Amino acid sequence: MYKFLLQTKIGPALKSTFYFVIRNCAFFSFITVSCKSLSQDLSVKKNSEIVQYLNSNFSYNIRNVIVNKNNVIIEGNISNNPGNLYLCELRMYDEMRMVTDSFASVMPINTRQPNFRIQTNRFVTIHDTGYDRIYSRWVIALKNGTNYQIKSYAHYAEDIGDATNQYLPEEKPASKKGLGGFALGSLVQDLIDLNIRHITINTVLQSFISLAPTEYKYVFNGQTYYFNPAAVNNYEKTIKTCGDRDISVAALVLVPRTPSGPLKAIFVHPNANGGVHSMANITSLTGLNFFAATVGFLAERYSRPDKKFGRISDWVILNEVDNASYWANAGTSQLNYYTDLYDRTARTAYYTVRQYNPAAKVLLCFTHFWAIPAKSGDFAPRDILNLVSSLCNKQGDYEWGIAYHPYGEKLFDPKPWNDKDITGDINTTKYITPKNIELIDQWMCMRSHLYKGLKVRTLMFTEQGIHTKSYSREDLLTQAAGLAYMWKKCSRLSSLEAFDYHLETDNMKENGLKLGLWTVKAGTVATADQKKPAWFIYQKAGTPTEDSAFAFALPIIGIRSWSQIFSLLHEEAPPVKVTFNVTSGGTPLNDVSVYFNGEMHTTINGKVIFYNVASLSRSRSYRLIKNGQLIYPEQQVVINKEQEISINVSR
Repeated sequence: MYKFLLQTKIGPALKSTFYFVIRNCAFFSFITVSCKSLSQDLSVKKNSEIVQYLNSNFSYNIRNVIVNKNNVIIEGNISNNPGNLYLCELRMYDEMRMVTDSFASVMPINTRQPNFRIQTNRFVTIHDTGYDRIYSRWVIALKNGTNYQIKSYAHYAEDIGDATNQYLPEEKPASKKGLGGFALGSLVQDLIDLNIRHITINTVLQSFISLAPTEYKYVFNGQTYYFNPAAVNNYEKTIKTCGDRDISVAALVLVPRTPSGPLKAIFVHPNANGGVHSMANITSLTGLNFFAATVGFLAERYSRPDKKFGRISDWVILNEVDNASYWANAGTSQLNYYTDLYDRTARTAYYTVRQYNPAAKVLLCFTHFWAIPAKSGDFAPRDILNLVSSLCNKQGDYEWGIAYHPYGEKLFDPKPWNDKDITGDINTTKYITPKNIELIDQWMCMRSHLYKGLKVRTLMFTEQGIHTKSYSREDLLTQAAGLAYMWKKCSRLSSLEAFDYHLETDNMKENGLKLGLWTVKAGTVATADQKKPAWFIYQKAGTPTEDSAFAFALPIIGIRSWSQIFSLLHEEAPPVKVTFNVTSGGTPLNDVSVYFNGEMHTTINGKVIFYNVASLSRSRSYRLIKNGQLIYPEQQVVINKEQEISINVSR
């Protein structure tokens, strides 16, 4: 295999990558055995560095990092400084250290002024390999001899609007009803018969990459990457099928740990030591570039304005990361270090996809655990989210959301209304399940969790289902009642955008779980046989006949009315939709840039929609620009409900 790779006609950049991979693979066993304890010690040290960093009270700050097509602009404040301060660069794969003798780059800051604004080139070369500084973070440091001491929080790019390649309007699913883990081998007719409006599709990064030239290629940072036509074409069938039916798609980005060979050394985190999936390998320039290039290829292809190949609107970054030992293994049990790794992975995807779709979201993915970890070596979702929020407050925000998996407390129990080990306290409940699902909505609508303090983050339920104990009539009806209960509880949440039921068909590789809407044909793994009662219940969900179809479930659950299962919604700043209608002399005005709520959207047929606007009592401004000119003066508005704003622009 390796001899073939080195004999292949490839560029010097890819050839150096192959040497890197071969060297790592050749010594993999030795490294694994001799360095296991060393990597554990290093993760503890790195964790303590991040704890110290986040607990610091720095005197100086970087206010903003702006990235456009060719430059990076860093703005900061250094009031009352002692001099000898430098603006220093940490690349995405660089670890944070409070004191260090080197950075990727250092630039002296003019300390005679309290504020500074420094511009530098966006694209650089590192050892003959291109690097895009959109992925870098910037920090102020005091030079003392040969060392630099951190004097501010690092800051990532926040303003990347001028770095985008095109404009696309923000899109939302037409309804919340969806399917998880959907692929074209599934029953396509179900998309129509169940009126599905959203799906999640598994996206295994290594499956797309080809280490030999193919017809599918993508240039990233001056280096050409090739992609497996069979994998792309098969994946694309699902994306295109959904796009043709106006079904929104979220890609679940996965990095399996098990494949051997060159791609493992490239994509899998070098410290991964168990589980079936790995944290992405963003610990080196090679790993970062391959991860970003693969996501970039998919984002470019599935963000075309004409939707020729279909559209991916949102990106779920890894699966159930709180179950770190199994689904996103990075060989560490250190919360702060692990969360920083995950945050950097999500940011890498975000800065990549936003260049092709400036409305795309990245979603952080969690199990139904909340204030406790699933087991030793894992982490509580609450703790990861609190840390991500802290990192964003200190290092610059980006538009991440949550892909939550609200199964019942016990996956094999089809009666989530009987969950016992839960509470109604967002700070202490061990789980968030359908029974107390209002809590995740409460968390999303907290003012402290809004994107830039203005917008409710995207929430999707991308995997949840109800088990069927057997195919007896009683057990099938219990599953259907469980689904009715789950839908009733979840669909009323104002912050929820998609409910992707898992699975379409029972799967014999689900460790005994039978979650499907279809039974499985005897002797097969996942071939659909018969529709379960749950299938017909899901068909009626979200329709005018929902209540009559769901009525059978009331006595099974032990209630007389659905109102008995609802808890009070605590929404500090619930999301609403704001529509701008822009005309001139009664004619819709196109290509007008509307700046509102910290975003910019462009009118199409005179209309633009801002989604997830947080209901707040304070006023917000909006302004209209066309061809670089202000065409409507800045106005103030208070948004506390869904609203349409009609504007007639004078000729």
